[in-house]
Amino acid sequence: MINLIFWSIGRCWHERRMARRRMRGLYTPRPKQMMLAVALLLASVALWVFAFPAALAEAGDDYTVNTAGDPLNIRSNPWVGAEVIGTLWPGDTVALISEGDGWSLVKASIEEGRGYVKSDYLTLAKADKPLGTYQNTSGGRVRVRAEPGGARVRWLEAEATVSVSRWTDNGGERWGFVGDGYVLGSCLEVAP
Repeated sequence: MINLIFWSIGRCWHERRMARRRMRGLYTPRPKQMMLAVALLLASVALWVFAFPAALAEAGDDYTVNTAGDPLNIRSNPWVGAEVIGTLWPGDTVALISEGDGWSLVKASIEEGRGYVKSDYLTLAKADKPLGTYQNTSGGRVRVRAEPGGARVRWLEAEATVSVSRWTDNGGERWGFVGDGYVLGSCLEVAP
């Protein structure tokens, strides 16, 4: 569908350019074709923005709010200045609908039914690893990242121990928060 839209737009511009070359400005564009191409483009963008995020979500993943005692605001849109439409408390469970750019669209028991929260404050409810002290068992040093999959903050040396205060799931991978950043969970084992 998107290829058809871009082909239509490109074809209209090509015809226009060629006609101007041949007729030296006596060309009249085909407004119906251009309007159809723009309408198809807008429809495909609207479909992608409003329909696909829910379809691409990992259904059934429940997350627990982890905010060290403070309430977590649920917002109408994924930015800090958006309207607050609800509040979650530490230990509350929400269902993930989609995640991106540090924000998660969650289904919660609020009047609107769903809203956005910062992904940093969510922990996978069915965590297979408890909180506590872990050791780097990767056989080498690993990156401590500012956010899961993000920029490197520092290195965690081989066999070093760290305290994991929360677990986060990012694209199917588990990440442990170690105070100043995140470490990939597959590199950590419970310290002896």
